[in-house]
Amino acid sequence: MNNPEELALLINLGMLFSLVMGIGMIFLADKNRQIKALGEQLLKDEIERQENDKLALTVSTQEAERSKIARKLHDELGALLSMAQKNLQLLEDESQLSPQQSLTVSNASNLIQQSIEEIRTISNDLMPFYLQKFGLAKGLERMGQQKTNVLSEDFKFESNLPTKLVIQEETMTHFFYIASELMTNLMKHSQPKKVKMTLDYQAPHIQLEIQHDGIALSESDYEVLHKKTTGLGLENIRYRCDQISANLSFKRHANKGKIHLVTALTFA
Repeated sequence: MNNPEELALLINLGMLFSLVMGIGMIFLADKNRQIKALGEQLLKDEIERQENDKLALTVSTQEAERSKIARKLHDELGALLSMAQKNLQLLEDESQLSPQQSLTVSNASNLIQQSIEEIRTISNDLMPFYLQKFGLAKGLERMGQQKTNVLSEDFKFESNLPTKLVIQEETMTHFFYIASELMTNLMKHSQPKKVKMTLDYQAPHIQLEIQHDGIALSESDYEVLHKKTTGLGLENIRYRCDQISANLSFKRHANKGKIHLVTALTFA
């Protein structure tokens, strides 16, 4: 059991960490507002001038920057805060704390939880423009085209989602980023020449199937890779799957592979 001095130091470090994170998030939120205002003004100017090429460049640049900031906030900073909160909870559960120490640890944990919620809000505000404006199907199609543009000879996308289907923003964002990370890993490691993405809806589930002719993983391959890797990519996939209770599976066949991503939709 830690002595009182060590516990006090750990608690103070936790609270200092939360304070620094809070200041950082305020700064990032202000930056986000500036980016949003600048983006809206640029979009308005481009539309008025009917300069379609400039509009496309503006949207693409803004989308890339928003995605980069959102992923760093949610996947890296959010994950670190979650681990810090779990450590504080373990300390509270396993240590013989005095009532005052227990209250201090609980307050620090609550501050971290508030920080996590704020990060989630900012991340949702920073979701890719194309996804936000046109929905999941168009967002996935555009993402797939961008990632396979140079490295693949043939990319196809099909969607059977009902046009009036409403998907919660958090579910849509997590689903999109999981698919994006999967496509990044696929193009980097499997080197396929042909890729087909199929988005389907069978109430209450939405399902994405990625078929390819590259080096394929089996379910056991993926589990081994996940245990051995130290990178954030697979951790981010697993973390986001947990957030929306999504199931991810891999199948390997002769000369081709399949990746399935399935999650259930919840409706208010």
